[in-house]
Amino acid sequence: MEQLDELTEKIEAMRRYIHKLLQMNNINSCEILKASQQLDQLLVEYYKLINNED
Repeated sequence: MEQLDELTEKIEAMRRYIHKLLQMNNINSCEILKASQQLDQLLVEYYKLINNED
């Protein structure tokens, strides 16, 4: 369960980071794309974890 909590915190931090980037940059920024891809990876990992706990 600790791993799930840590992953949830990382996801929330990445969401906040993306929101901050969106306020400072164009939506087509390479930095936003990279952050979005990282968030996607975190979400995939999260769903794998919750599906394995069932």
